Amino acid sequence: MQNLPKSDGTAPGNRFSVSRLCESDCYRTFARKEPYHKAGNWLCLYNTLFPGYSIQVDLRRQWISQMVEEVQKVVHHLTTEISYQDFRFQAVPYCDTYNENIKVLAPTQFLITVPMRGLAGYREARQQRWRYYSLKGARLPRPLQDPEGLQQWLEVEQFLKSPGQWREADVNIEGDIVPAKVLQVFRKLVENAIETCHLSGRVRMLMDHLVVRVVVETSAGQVELQLTPSVDIPTAWSKKAQWPSCLKRWPSPETVQCIKSFGFSLLACSSYHWQLSFLRAEQVLLEQLDEDGGCRRKCFQALRQMKEDVWCPGTRPVITSYHLQTVLFWTCEKYPYPKDWQVFTRGFLRLVRKLHKCVSQRFLKHYFVRKSNLLQHASSCELDALAQTLAFFLKDPQTSLLPVLTVDLLNSHTCGERTHQTHYTEALLKVLKAEVKCKEEGNGSDAAFT
Repeated sequence: MQNLPKSDGTAPGNRFSVSRLCESDCYRTFARKEPYHKAGNWLCLYNTLFPGYSIQVDLRRQWISQMVEEVQKVVHHLTTEISYQDFRFQAVPYCDTYNENIKVLAPTQFLITVPMRGLAGYREARQQRWRYYSLKGARLPRPLQDPEGLQQWLEVEQFLKSPGQWREADVNIEGDIVPAKVLQVFRKLVENAIETCHLSGRVRMLMDHLVVRVVVETSAGQVELQLTPSVDIPTAWSKKAQWPSCLKRWPSPETVQCIKSFGFSLLACSSYHWQLSFLRAEQVLLEQLDEDGGCRRKCFQALRQMKEDVWCPGTRPVITSYHLQTVLFWTCEKYPYPKDWQVFTRGFLRLVRKLHKCVSQRFLKHYFVRKSNLLQHASSCELDALAQTLAFFLKDPQTSLLPVLTVDLLNSHTCGERTHQTHYTEALLKVLKAEVKCKEEGNGSDAAFT
């Protein structure tokens, strides 16, 4: 690559373009059709011979870590002021290591859970009752819809300890702590804290009909945060989470007992119903993925990298890291044995197939509350487009990826910049060169895949 192309794909004396690359014998040999179970051979070779994959994952980790570092300083500053103004909201702590209140949904989209204070001794509601109230105070002719899936009511009487502030009318209606009213109070506190902390130049509120969203400027770019009040319930496991199913070999009974000991949380992100969350339990499950020496985490990282770079990029992707994490859990449960996760390519393709199936059917069960569909409110058009992209990849991964990555390499040379994906592209092009060399030496085109 001595004569680098211009932005139109040509260079003096050397016309090098994606279309010509795809027409070459070298590319056709590399992108030849293979049996389905061998479709990941190029990934195996690439992962074995070149550091591109590790570089890409490490660069993502560094990039995310930098943004998390800056974001949590801002969030800690804001929530400390909010906690000072209203006792019911607790400050998000600043942590040098993992911060359980920050969940990365996408590289520029974070979920921040803000703990609420004073509610302790949770117990399940003893009896059901009809609710006829509305947020504006009017009496409804028909009762409110009962919560479904991941949702539930939350009454003050469900806690053995509940300060009087939780019975005040700004958050309470007829004994219920109403998430929409909690969010209304919280939104005003966030707006005031931005001004009080002199963060108007770095933090900007987004107009949203219900949830509280802000945009934070960091040195690595803008990050969108969803700030969500959270009631932590570490002493109980939700009755809605009928997990695990009988006769399941993954995770182990000891791990299940450990996970359930972390309890669950309730998030304020809808009008009347609180949403169940198991972020702590899921984090424990992630940390214990490869205790048997498998490659589950490595496969998940590759899946996430492909989703973010190729299949579903953007600031608000239809599929987030949380969806991929759920796909991982279901696949681990289906393939519970250590031998199932010894070969990276097989494990990776299992995850891709599971993701494709869920996206195609527009149905992904929550791992703990299995009656809940995580894709219920996702855009059908975006899911269909992603399903088509994944189907093309599963049919022919080489052909579907190489042109995209080559364009990135050409653009990086044109702009004089190197993106994290450029390393990935260069590694693939090295594979092509290696195969050509094997062919010239008479070793056959299969030599590069042994």
